Amino acid sequence: MPISLDDALLLITTDPRTLLDNAFIAMAGGDNNSTSTAAIFSISKPAAEQNMYQRAGSFVPTFRVKVHQHDLMLPRKFTSGGDEYLTFAAFYIAMKPMATVVGQVPAGTHFALPAAGGGSDICITSQLSGCTFGIGSQAPNGSCLVSHIQPVGPLAGAQAPMAAQTQQLLGAAPRKLVQKGGANDYTDRANVIGKRTYGHWDFFIQRFMGGHNRVIMPVGDL
Repeated sequence: MPISLDDALLLITTDPRTLLDNAFIAMAGGDNNSTSTAAIFSISKPAAEQNMYQRAGSFVPTFRVKVHQHDLMLPRKFTSGGDEYLTFAAFYIAMKPMATVVGQVPAGTHFALPAAGGGSDICITSQLSGCTFGIGSQAPNGSCLVSHIQPVGPLAGAQAPMAAQTQQLLGAAPRKLVQKGGANDYTDRANVIGKRTYGHWDFFIQRFMGGHNRVIMPVGDL
């Protein structure tokens, strides 16, 4: 499916599921001091990164998506390093390290996506490569709690505490808990994008294999 940069901008802001199903998204998160907030993102189609990822034996286009938390005055279109960039608004769900003390809730890990009409209807988090992503129950006003927790130490010993902390942050039980290590979650790496339609958030996951394999799987609904 040929996808131009203009097409990708339209899809990521209106139909991210279709974009994730037909292109690889190279997601670049914020720095270590990032906070979850409304932000400006850029999307580009780097010439040097094409023909790298495949789905079902065919190459798919690669688009790089980056959050710009400290540069909110970016123009709608700009050029850097010979590549064109387009910008758009979305909520950024920052990655936060897990608490290392049993029973402790890591401060600032969860983020309440605001009620409908309170900003963008798109939310994006940085790439998952061992982290746990949680989605809470949805409120009638269109708000929803989400979290992205990073493991501290070996993943095998961190997953249970991350899951417990995510549960604690999001209430009795999150609507969905995404972890590394299972076919129903993700086995290597993943991207997650949320889209709110008529006050309801839907979340989509792009599972992919990095390294030498470089394969994306069919998009999943969370």
